[in-house]
Amino acid sequence: MLEVPGVSKADVRVTLSTCSWNRVKQITVSGVSRPVFPPLSAAEFADGMMLELTTTRERRFGEFARTFAVPAETNREDVEASIENGILHINVPCGVPVAPKAEDIPIQ
Repeated sequence: MLEVPGVSKADVRVTLSTCSWNRVKQITVSGVSRPVFPPLSAAEFADGMMLELTTTRERRFGEFARTFAVPAETNREDVEASIENGILHINVPCGVPVAPKAEDIPIQ
């Protein structure tokens, strides 16, 4: 789950890809968060409206991207994404857990 308050479905993109450096499959969530309040125009700023309109912004806005590694056998058809009330849900099947196995490597 990712919090994306105030971001519409049209402004979010979820992609499945393979990293070109280490060949790990990954999901990237990217998009743009737009400001809630429109910026003042130069005319409004010059007329002194800046003194009347004071806002405090608690949220950042602009472009964002997050990347997560997923199992190598993950296919596009296996991944489900939905957004509701500012929460993006991404479901990725993790497959069968494998017991950790360590093997000694001889030093030459």
